[in-house]
Amino acid sequence: MKILVFLLLPITLFPQQLPGFENILWESSKETVRDSMSLIEDIKLGYSKENVLGFSGGEFMSNEVYYWSYHFHDDKLHTVDIVFRNTYSLNLLRLGILSFLRSKYGEEDIEKPDDNGNLANIWYFIDEQGNPTELINLVLIQTARGDRTYQLTYVNIKLFEESEQQGD
Repeated sequence: MKILVFLLLPITLFPQQLPGFENILWESSKETVRDSMSLIEDIKLGYSKENVLGFSGGEFMSNEVYYWSYHFHDDKLHTVDIVFRNTYSLNLLRLGILSFLRSKYGEEDIEKPDDNGNLANIWYFIDEQGNPTELINLVLIQTARGDRTYQLTYVNIKLFEESEQQGD
């Protein structure tokens, strides 16, 4: 039984594998244009820069990342999917992704978070075995400048605790 605690967007925005993380581990979509290690390096560079969102970060631990995937639509970044090992790094990961997007698209093209740094809507699921999973969705990152609107449909982050999934 899955318990949906908070929902803001239509479920049709999400990938078919929900919340079955095992179906996407180490797989690449045909739309994926870069390999996982180069993506990890990009995120490292993105969030370790000082004065990005007032945050000076340390290292992004590549061994904590199980899966990365970029998806493009009409040559524009459409989604970023990740399966991440530990939830304790969630806030760093949010900052990292936002910083990375800003480094690629320019600060004016990315909507800023609120005073508390919140940009994500959070879905909590509990699977049939009672194990918690989380789906984090940075949604509708967009801004209008002149007669143009810049939008990333969503940034999809999937994460789970390995020990919880194994029942340890």
